[in-house]
Amino acid sequence: QLAADVPYIAALGNLACKKAAGCFDQLRAAFDGCVAGNANFVQDVVARAEFLYNQDLASTVDDFAAQNSVSLVGDLIGMALNQFSSAEDIEDFVNIHITE
Repeated sequence: QLAADVPYIAALGNLACKKAAGCFDQLRAAFDGCVAGNANFVQDVVARAEFLYNQDLASTVDDFAAQNSVSLVGDLIGMALNQFSSAEDIEDFVNIHITE
């Protein structure tokens, strides 16, 4: 079943790559503006995201991943849940990928 979706995944990847640089530049400019206005911007965003995730989504995401563990989407969610298990993980990811 996955083999049938490979052309769609490839097309999505190619489209994303074509748009990524322009999108990143816009996001980077907005991010830099936020950091300039609030030295604790990253920490504040991470703390708020963690709070909202735990409040509104954690159990739904866990249930979905468990119910779809044998699918590509379920596996991707499972990998994300394994990589981002704390606010510190998210903050580290942001700092690594945003810092020049």
